[in-house]
Amino acid sequence: MKNNFIYFFNGSIGDILMSILLFDNVHKNNQKIKIYAVIPKNKKLFLDLKGERSHINILEVNIKNPLSLFGLVRFLFSKNNVLTSPTPGIFPMRTKIIAKLLSFRGKLVGFDDKYMSLYDEIIDFNHKILYYELLLKSLNNFGFKIFFDKPFLDSDKKEEKNRVIIEPFGSSMGRSFVGEELNWLFREVKNKFNGEILLVGGLENNSCGLNGLFDLSMKDLKDLINSSKYYIGVDTGPTHLACVLEKKCLIFGKNGTPNWLPFYNKNATILYSVNECKHNIYKGREHLNKCRGDKLRCLGDIPKHIIIKELDEFFK
Repeated sequence: MKNNFIYFFNGSIGDILMSILLFDNVHKNNQKIKIYAVIPKNKKLFLDLKGERSHINILEVNIKNPLSLFGLVRFLFSKNNVLTSPTPGIFPMRTKIIAKLLSFRGKLVGFDDKYMSLYDEIIDFNHKILYYELLLKSLNNFGFKIFFDKPFLDSDKKEEKNRVIIEPFGSSMGRSFVGEELNWLFREVKNKFNGEILLVGGLENNSCGLNGLFDLSMKDLKDLINSSKYYIGVDTGPTHLACVLEKKCLIFGKNGTPNWLPFYNKNATILYSVNECKHNIYKGREHLNKCRGDKLRCLGDIPKHIIIKELDEFFK
């Protein structure tokens, strides 16, 4: 009987990079286990990010294409250890049911979403644990050891140009720099950095006259970041890519989700503002864990004088 490890999750850049860390650990534990990522979209994106990792197989399955469900039928008679992803909300019941059927001869592990659990083992969704650390914690439920404790990608070393990449666009307006706020950020960077400044991202907001590249392929984005000396961005997919590549980064956790901040990159300075905190401390994981309370989303806007101060340090 075949042994499979199957992970159901969403297909965004950050999720994919964290899943690669998970799969690398499973493969290191037992190279005979077949590993499958089940995602609803972005298969091409995943292929580009995983690169030469042949141990990761990808299945794109979603309700809009019912025929794609037949791709899972072949697993019904195998021994499958199945994991569903951490989520602050409710994990879709239809996916839980499919995952339960596939785990009939194995084990189903999931994170507690307080709603109709079908799991054999439940992991507490502790938002004070960073997302990738929470994902790694699930390895213990399957009897696996942790060999790699932070995400990484194989990449060709490129000569670094005196260039800073700016990615100011998050998943919402509140997490982004747009309009006059983006103009202000660009002016501050330009005043402190004598080199090429390049804007990347998914929103074509170029009011500050900054050279921009939008809708890059993942390979081109990876190469661009890898060949740049600096990266400045909000907490979003390309920022995680820059951090996995261990670039020198200045990151704004602006109205963001604390457990997604990329503290795994030792070359990153991560700024945040904890709501209702009076300590005037705007960076450091220890302070974040101590002062952000029990709310999942409790970060606000970062004061401009803090950003200016850190930009001075960043370009030294």
